[in-house]
Amino acid sequence: GIALAHMNAGAPGKAVRELREEALPAVVEADVPLVRAFLALALKLDGRLREGAAELDLIHPDSPDQTALRMAASLRESWNDTPPQTRCKW
Repeated sequence: GIALAHMNAGAPGKAVRELREEALPAVVEADVPLVRAFLALALKLDGRLREGAAELDLIHPDSPDQTALRMAASLRESWNDTPPQTRCKW
């Protein structure tokens, strides 16, 4: 909720802080992959591609959270569309 509002308001750095400091410590284990996917999005929007890629790497491909897996796949694909000078090296 709050993190998405920060992203929509053009403040992805605030969203990163909210997700790392508030959401990740508070969610149940089953929700961690989705929070990590949103954290990766916020990091991408904040221009922190390597950090975002690292968060995506923490989402296990066997996760039962199909929404998180689809979001992670979409984000990884969008990383490939990032201009070369800012593209993350995986």
